[in-house]
Amino acid sequence: MSTIATTIRIQGSLQERYDQLARATGRTRNYLMAEALERYVAREGWQIEQTRASLAALEAGTLDTIDVDDLIAEDLASGELTQEDLDEAYARYGVPS
Repeated sequence: MSTIATTIRIQGSLQERYDQLARATGRTRNYLMAEALERYVAREGWQIEQTRASLAALEAGTLDTIDVDDLIAEDLASGELTQEDLDEAYARYGVPS
């Protein structure tokens, strides 16, 4: 596979961390950055595909949905969530209760 050169600007502290990691692993900084980009693209691509598939299923009416009020009620009943935790979350995120 052919490669191309590209340039990015990063903080000096990040470059220092890459240098440390490269020394510790015996890899080049270039290898580590390319590997990081590969992982990022794979993760973001997967999330985008999953989001598109979910939206398509929602539009087609084939996506099972859960009512948030039912979910909260179940968590409160099971003890996984307390009313105090719920009130705190509502206050923190500005959600009317």
